[in-house]
Amino acid sequence: MKLHHPSLPARGLTLIETLVAIVLLAILATGVISLNGQLFSGSVLARNVQLGTQLQQACIEQVLAQRKNTGYATVFSCASLNGQGFTLSADDAASVQYCPTGLQCRQIQVSVAGNGIAPAAATVLLVDY
Repeated sequence: MKLHHPSLPARGLTLIETLVAIVLLAILATGVISLNGQLFSGSVLARNVQLGTQLQQACIEQVLAQRKNTGYATVFSCASLNGQGFTLSADDAASVQYCPTGLQCRQIQVSVAGNGIAPAAATVLLVDY
């Protein structure tokens, strides 16, 4: 049988130490939860950028298909791809920066905007040969 010596301190945590540990854990949990919320908003923006890029690429493919099917002089559009909060446009650029000598060229500017992403444009160079 062991006897308790009064000179030896009792083992365990006091109420104050327990409260301090709980407060520290609460502060840590609050930080983790706020980071998780920021990660979610960042993933929504990344999804919107990816979706906008895919729609822009689909519009470029549609412009190239229209060029092949209806000819060089057609008016290009991507009206069937608009939606999901995005706006796509295919517009003739004012001037052609590069065109091989002796050929006619058109630049088609394909732009996408919406859903919180900055407007972005891609240029397609069409050559009438």
